[in-house]
Amino acid sequence: MYDLQSQMTMSNIARDALDSIKTKQKETSKDLLQEAMDGIDYAKHVFEEYRENDFKLKIALEKHVYDVFVKECEEDQLASIQESVGNLLNTVNNIYKHVNIKPKLFGFQETDIELPKVDVINKSENIVMKHLNENYFNLSSLQRKNRYEESVTSYAKELVVAENIDTEDAIEHAYKSIVLEAFLKKLSIPSMIKSRIDDLLESDEYKAYCNQDELINLMESFNSQIHNLSRVFAVTI
Repeated sequence: MYDLQSQMTMSNIARDALDSIKTKQKETSKDLLQEAMDGIDYAKHVFEEYRENDFKLKIALEKHVYDVFVKECEEDQLASIQESVGNLLNTVNNIYKHVNIKPKLFGFQETDIELPKVDVINKSENIVMKHLNENYFNLSSLQRKNRYEESVTSYAKELVVAENIDTEDAIEHAYKSIVLEAFLKKLSIPSMIKSRIDDLLESDEYKAYCNQDELINLMESFNSQIHNLSRVFAVTI
């Protein structure tokens, strides 16, 4: 049988043990939070942070790439196409802002902004043609089929049904659209940054402490806008 002193001693031991458990739980939660934030802040060691002027520089150069296609479009379509390009660029800007990463150029150097306009236009055309040659024009029919068949087949069927287009024309348009879609995605968000965004989209830590849903919505808008624009631009090549 315990006397009063023994009971007080046991109570103190129990209270100390409980306090110790609570302290460890707080430390564990703090450690987990810090670990998660360290993972999210990993990008700071690899990527520079977003600045509005960097995106303005990207657009100042890459708008000439879009112009390669826009100038070949029908005049009565120009207003709606230019609006679509503007909406896409706004979405791209919001993505870079959201992940707080410096917008990255594709095919250009930052110093290219100092070049005469005609040189920037020529470089833009070369960037476009390099991609088209490597991924479309220089491929044999068999190579195109091996590389794109699955995507092309489903897309061409959609065109035949929805647009009542001849099957061969639909297949050709599907090839060009898919090639351009890949190009516009790389132009907007080059591979290294896209890989980082993919990591964030799958990250439980990012979901817990950041607005992952907003990033998901931005990427869905981005993919949809690119898809639609590539269909329009495909007619020009």
